[in-house]
Amino acid sequence: MITRGAKYRWAAGGGIAAILIASRLFLAPKYLYHFDSVNFALALTDFDPLEHQPQPPGYPLFVVLSRVIYWLVSSPQMALVLTGILGSLAGMFLVWRLGRDMFGDRAGLCAALLLLFHPAFWFSGLTNQVRVLLVAGTAATMLAVWRSLSRDFVNPYWFYLAAASAGFFAGFRPMEMLFLVPLIVWSGVRARRPARQWLTAAAIFAVSVLSWLSALFIAVNGPARYLALVRQYADTQFSPTSLAWGSAAEPAKGMLTAALVWYTVPLLSWIWAAPFVWRRLGRLKEAGGLLVLSLVPAFLFHAFIHVGDPDHTLTGVPALCVLGGFVLSRLDRARVAAVATAVAVNALLFFSPPAGIASKCAYSVVQDMDRVTRSTFQAIERIGPAQPLVLVALDHPVSWRHLLFYFPEIPVIILHGDPASANPQRPWIIRHRKRRELELEADRIPLPAGAKVVWLLARGRGLERLLGNEGRIVTQRDLLYSEPPDGLKFRFGSYLFNVARTPEILKEASYTPAGE
Repeated sequence: MITRGAKYRWAAGGGIAAILIASRLFLAPKYLYHFDSVNFALALTDFDPLEHQPQPPGYPLFVVLSRVIYWLVSSPQMALVLTGILGSLAGMFLVWRLGRDMFGDRAGLCAALLLLFHPAFWFSGLTNQVRVLLVAGTAATMLAVWRSLSRDFVNPYWFYLAAASAGFFAGFRPMEMLFLVPLIVWSGVRARRPARQWLTAAAIFAVSVLSWLSALFIAVNGPARYLALVRQYADTQFSPTSLAWGSAAEPAKGMLTAALVWYTVPLLSWIWAAPFVWRRLGRLKEAGGLLVLSLVPAFLFHAFIHVGDPDHTLTGVPALCVLGGFVLSRLDRARVAAVATAVAVNALLFFSPPAGIASKCAYSVVQDMDRVTRSTFQAIERIGPAQPLVLVALDHPVSWRHLLFYFPEIPVIILHGDPASANPQRPWIIRHRKRRELELEADRIPLPAGAKVVWLLARGRGLERLLGNEGRIVTQRDLLYSEPPDGLKFRFGSYLFNVARTPEILKEASYTPAGE
């Protein structure tokens, strides 16, 4: 017989799931949002971390799950959105169960509601869906650790399951191993596990990791090459902002500030309630070690090694949501109003956040990027079919990866760095979803006579003025383009261009509409 409490939980769970699904589907951008999103879309048909399909360290289990959904829906963008919804649902119900096990039914429900509207969690579900699995992986491991400590120290089942969970979910984002292993080690030390149980847990963890790591080794032709790839990628990502990788003090300070803001601003939705239940927080002593160990390693990494986006911090969100759920559940009076207020504040932080770093996971960021992508693609489609087309891109909001994915047949010349530099970097050309260095003609970038050249330049930086009138620029809505005549030579900063009738880049040119 189904109890009244079970009916209540099923009804609440169904309502929360419906809200999550509707909010992600309704607000999802039309096009692949992020540079990384294009990498994952390319990996749906060709898994190759060496070509950043996806970017290192590879995310093999996320690619496998997304491929299954892609086989059903045949749309890369929708496949990623639906994968994010599944990951979000898993994370939300694991956080609910964790809060319920630790502090009771009300705390679990409050924790799930805080997560549902958490700005970074919502943002990730719309833009970079792989990161919502950080919540699921952390919450699953925390739940297994909690049960290993609170139920039966003799029976090692939950200790082993925690090791399996950490190893398995690292297949969605390998960095998670660094954050979850300390939690498992702490739980084993606290429970005074015998050596045999430690060895068994280590073997289970190793098997879980090798189940997906071996696929990465095969994909990149060996462990040595994979480790070199990860090391190179880490150097590229960490060196601009981490003192440990040689960064200057100012960028490192900015990263520390970003980590503090992205971790603490969502606490505004519930921290105000803590003084009202101060005398009832004693039970936190039992769970303090678990909450601290699931939060601190990730925060230290993000504060001093690398954090690039708000949703990088989702590893620490389960602990903070469970803590917030506990605080809200201890309110005697106006509990429903307090929870509604907390949910409303979280939603407000997503739709209308404070200015500055906190605004980087706002819905307006998603809207603006989707608007720029849509208008750019529509403008290219309007101008493209009439005659051959070449795109020249520098610092445009729409990344070259997007152009490679949505316009595979159109030659795209990618310029790098500062065009005013005395020694500009050698440009790339991308076509047929391949990239190579462009072969120059007498140190000049070749452009085809009789073709329209679309200039995708960042607005507001004076790049259009730097190009000047030499390139015969015409402005049409959101697009700059030119039809340079045969023989024209002109300069764009330090880049030199030459217009010729039969340049190599135009051979076999044809137009492909966006999305095909």
